[in-house]
Amino acid sequence: MTTSEFESIKNKILVATKKRDMAEGAKQKIIENWEKSYNISTQEEVEIKLDELKKEISIDKEKRDKLMSKLESVTDWNSL
Repeated sequence: MTTSEFESIKNKILVATKKRDMAEGAKQKIIENWEKSYNISTQEEVEIKLDELKKEISIDKEKRDKLMSKLESVTDWNSL
């Protein structure tokens, strides 16, 4: 192995280490945001919370659809 090959490998390792550290910092920031916003800190808790929110959205959509049906039944749209 030549000196230039060794330096190239060394530089690639340094770049990869910096990228790993940046990714770890970003991951930590995301976890802190989860804790602050939703009081959760693990991937499993995120998935549970996501399921809960999806159910809430589904319930809200059903309510919206029922209210829209009621509105359409009592409104004469042709006269608007």
